[in-house]
Amino acid sequence: MKSLLLLLRERRGYVVAAALVGVLGGAANARLISLVNDELAVASRTAGALVFFLSVVAFSFLTGLLSEAMLVFLSERLSHHLRVNLCGQILRKPLAEVERLGSSRLTAAFTQDIPTIGLALLRIPTVFINGAITLGCLSYLGFLSPIVLGGFAVFLVVGLISYVVPEQRAMRYLTASRQAWDLLLGGFDAMNRGAKELKLNYRRRQAFFSELRDGPAERVRQTAAVQRVIYALLSYWAHALFFLFVAALLFAAPAYTALSLKTLTGFAIVTLYLVGPIDQLTSALPRFRAADVAFTKLRQLGLQLDASAAEVSLLEVGTDGDASLDIPEVRELSLHAVTHSYYREKEERDFLLGPIDLTIPAGELVLVTGGNGSGKTTLAKLLVGLYAPASGECRLNGEPITDANRERYRQCFSAVFSDFHVFDQLPAIADGALDERALGYLQKLHLDHKVTVKDGRLSTTALSTGQRKRLALLVAYLEDRPIYLFDEWAADQDPEFKEVFYHHLLPELRDRGKTVLAITHDDRYFDIADRLLKLRDGQLELVRHPQAAPPPLAEHRAAPSQQPQQRD
Repeated sequence: MKSLLLLLRERRGYVVAAALVGVLGGAANARLISLVNDELAVASRTAGALVFFLSVVAFSFLTGLLSEAMLVFLSERLSHHLRVNLCGQILRKPLAEVERLGSSRLTAAFTQDIPTIGLALLRIPTVFINGAITLGCLSYLGFLSPIVLGGFAVFLVVGLISYVVPEQRAMRYLTASRQAWDLLLGGFDAMNRGAKELKLNYRRRQAFFSELRDGPAERVRQTAAVQRVIYALLSYWAHALFFLFVAALLFAAPAYTALSLKTLTGFAIVTLYLVGPIDQLTSALPRFRAADVAFTKLRQLGLQLDASAAEVSLLEVGTDGDASLDIPEVRELSLHAVTHSYYREKEERDFLLGPIDLTIPAGELVLVTGGNGSGKTTLAKLLVGLYAPASGECRLNGEPITDANRERYRQCFSAVFSDFHVFDQLPAIADGALDERALGYLQKLHLDHKVTVKDGRLSTTALSTGQRKRLALLVAYLEDRPIYLFDEWAADQDPEFKEVFYHHLLPELRDRGKTVLAITHDDRYFDIADRLLKLRDGQLELVRHPQAAPPPLAEHRAAPSQQPQQRD
């Protein structure tokens, strides 16, 4: 509950106003119960009493509806800001941290934790209104008989004590259920990604399914069922306590104190009426507990929930606060003693890339090759600014790249990575002729018979991997950035289009003054490069095409002090 109150703190004035209206509505409901009891004690009823009764009914209806509507609109608005803020925070997080968290955990946060908090927010109107009704009814009971109210208070204290201990156990099961959800969603994600491998191996498929069924799925079922049964038990126990009090009132109380018929009926009616509001209050508690668990999970991911509009607006600008993020002129890109390390689980060791010294002048076509796991993609992410170096620095035109200008630096690049994604909405271009230019590129990439463009949106992205890579290249063409990076782009292309890519598209980009970096294993096309680099176990080597005489080192465009380290 504390976590929800933190979300509401910036709108406390609105919440207080809605709460006051809810209190008035609750008091009106309590007054209706007292009017019913008063009218039962008289023999004749007047027209004035009827008008007053109907007036209280109307007031109770209007105030209850107004309070509920105010808090519903508030809770929905807060839920909206939470969803947007979560997306914004994920987009602003460094890529390395997002990759470390994993897509399944982030998906669980968006699909499980945010809706859980939203459902808890929707319960807040219920708490205010039913809390006001309960207080109003208790006040009326105190007016009827303070002594009997004291006995009722004893029942409430007993009920509270008997509620708290089992509820703590339910909380533990609730936390365990949420943790199991992370594992279940991770398994579901692995099932989707590995569908081809599972289809091809029956034993593996059976083992995977059995582990998923008997592991996280069973854990979710068990923990969710136990905590829900505990909360159901507590709810029905609260009901039983009210009826036990009515039994004590009807059968035991008259033996110890003289009670009027009005007092007896008043306590009986109000007590039975309170079963509903108290049930609403107790049923809200699991939602609030689940929201606390969701807050804890989000904090474990390094995410903060702030429902303020100021936080949401940060999504509209870059991390360096420059909303325009104009693309700087590129004369030279360089790495100076850059290193990056990460843990390889399969090998149970840290992998170190670098230190790397490399200078790439504008307009150069550079090919990068190397074995699997040699660090090629990591190097690419360092070059484009998706990773920050662990040591050393990247420079653009001699200017060091820091957290303050990294967002602007990244705007220099268009990239197609091996794990690329194609959005159906194309990027806007300066001259506004987006559809016409996109159609020209579709024809150039031999996709015009499969994909059309209307109002800047692709008709489909449901194509083969190779064709979707061509769509990604189309997007890169439209972005028209100074530097292009391709990570194993031609790996999924047919031989004919590989020829087009290496002998026409890449040289054409270079001839337009673009700097081109391409990671590739296609050694038959190494001769197109101005420079060929090779990564071996995280170390960078300079390789010259064997068909050409090795030119002097000075003929390379990088300064000698900035050449990649040579290895024997």
